Amino acid sequence: MRSSRIFTISIVAMLLIGFSQRIAVAQAKTSEPERIIMESDGYAPEPGDQTCKYFTWSKFFTADQRVGFRLVMEAGKIGSENPKTKTPYLTIVLDESKTVPIARKTGHDDAANGYWVLSMNQATYDSESKCLVGVTVKK
Repeated sequence: MRSSRIFTISIVAMLLIGFSQRIAVAQAKTSEPERIIMESDGYAPEPGDQTCKYFTWSKFFTADQRVGFRLVMEAGKIGSENPKTKTPYLTIVLDESKTVPIARKTGHDDAANGYWVLSMNQATYDSESKCLVGVTVKK
C-alpha cells in the first residue's frame, strides 16, 4: 500500500514538473523583444492596396486581409511581417510615449501565423488609419 502511494506521488510530481517546463518553453517562444517599425518601401502588391508611411494594407496574395510592415531585427537586419488584421493576430495599443511605431510578437497559432501587438501614439495612428482598417485598437 505504501509503495503504491509513493509511486502515485512520484507520478504526480513528474507530471507537474513536465507541465511547468512546457509553460516555461511556451513563454520563451512568445517573449520576443519590441522592434522598431521602419518606414514602408511603398510597395503595394495588389490593385486596391493602401500604402502609408509605416504600413501597407493588402491581402498579400492570400484570402485574409493583412497589414504589412518592416522592422529592425537583431544586428540591424531588416525583417518584414504581414499579420492578419483580425483579432487575435493584430492589436494596436495607443501609447503616447511612442514616438515611432513599435511591434512585438506575442505568439502564433498552429499554422505559424503570428500574433502581434503594435504600439504607437494617437497622431501616428490617425495618419496611418487607412492602412489599419479592421484592426482592434486599445487605449
